[in-house]
Amino acid sequence: MDFLGESQEVPEVNWISPCPSSTYANTIAIGASDGSVWVYTIDASDAGNPLQIVQSYFLHTGACTAGAWTPDGLLLATVSEDSSLYVWDVWGEASAKNLVGDNGQTVIAMTGVDQRFEVEGGLYSIAVDPKGAFVAVGGAAGAIRVVSLPRLAAQSQARSRGAGGKADPTTGGQIIAALQIGADSVETLNVTIASVSPPTTLLAAGSVDGSIVVYDATRRFAVRRHIAGAHEEHSVVKVEFVRNTWLLTSCGMDGVVRRWDIRGAGPTNPNAAATAAEAGLQKEWRGHRGDGEGGGVLGFVQGETGERIITAGDDGVALVYEA
Repeated sequence: MDFLGESQEVPEVNWISPCPSSTYANTIAIGASDGSVWVYTIDASDAGNPLQIVQSYFLHTGACTAGAWTPDGLLLATVSEDSSLYVWDVWGEASAKNLVGDNGQTVIAMTGVDQRFEVEGGLYSIAVDPKGAFVAVGGAAGAIRVVSLPRLAAQSQARSRGAGGKADPTTGGQIIAALQIGADSVETLNVTIASVSPPTTLLAAGSVDGSIVVYDATRRFAVRRHIAGAHEEHSVVKVEFVRNTWLLTSCGMDGVVRRWDIRGAGPTNPNAAATAAEAGLQKEWRGHRGDGEGGGVLGFVQGETGERIITAGDDGVALVYEA
């Protein structure tokens, strides 16, 4: 490996997310502790300027805690400790359709000023629907808000409100669900479309209290599975579905990686907490120190079919598991 370049615009980077669009290859977004958001394109052929700033945004007033691209890579959604959600028009596609707000940068700008959206204590997690229909954000006190996203492919008029104050649905920005999963912060969110007929959209949320809740978005976000103690009393750090399946992979500060099959029957009452067996626990992988000893799993990536999992541990160890 050869060193390519470096850039330092902020005191601390909280997250990095690559743009999924092949049109904008080698582009990443980062969120910083000072609330700023930056988009870079990496150009290895330009030795003098390999890290090129595409956009920078400064509307968050607290640390920017999480961010996610829409599946087409045209919009970038970010959240902050100040309980704000902004969806940025990175490439100008929304502006061309007159869908950008008065600030000239965002297609959605939501803050705690709107009490329907407010999450006291801040927002810390985010996930975008694979179809680009909505963005889910999670934060303190177990709160989740689900907000519709604009349809850039649709022909739409300028952002406006008609009779009765109803927004044009193509512009997005409507709160379509307000959920609560307990008293502790929602640390991680993920959305999948399970391949069944009809397709089922599932939203998984992992909490500091060690629980995982899975919602069925096709049934008005009804609780499909509540796994109390999914990682015992330790915080759930990340949840991620194996693409287009019912299989959910999770990791936590207990140092364990687990895989769940959400198709299981579960408890008779879907709102009741399920045991591991009822929740559909398929397999677990150990090796990190965990158990509150500074060896929790801080993150993982998995193959397209979930066949391999690579972890990063708080104990300074990365492990590769074969599923």
